[in-house]
Amino acid sequence: MNAQLNRKSINLGQAGATLIVSMVILLAMTMLGVVAMQSTNMQTKMAGNSTHTTNAFQAAESAIEQAFATGGFNADGTAYSTSYNTTFGGNTDAAVTIDLVKDNTFAPGTSPGMTTYYFEISATGQVTNTGAIAVNRQGVTIVAGGS
Repeated sequence: MNAQLNRKSINLGQAGATLIVSMVILLAMTMLGVVAMQSTNMQTKMAGNSTHTTNAFQAAESAIEQAFATGGFNADGTAYSTSYNTTFGGNTDAAVTIDLVKDNTFAPGTSPGMTTYYFEISATGQVTNTGAIAVNRQGVTIVAGGS
């Protein structure tokens, strides 16, 4: 009989300890889950920002290519400026400006009697409502006939 009483008194001292330990473990696992969800949300936002930045860059590059295709190179020194609507992943816009930087300069690989014009193409690509902007520049030398 004494042995049974001793077991009951030992068990009474431990009553609820398992519950408390399992509640602490459950709380720790819940906290780890919340932290993992926050980390996943941040990574999703970073991936979206990277995509928007890439789309803005591609829009600016596309505007430069379209400027080459339209040939807005004015040798009289007036700037050529236009804007394009592009379709890179949603609402992207691009604006391009072509400026005459130098004229009648000597270009490598040409004869001294040739007329050369150096233009700078500046294109800005932007994804609306995101803040993603890319500015790309490219220089172009056009060689014309002799003067």
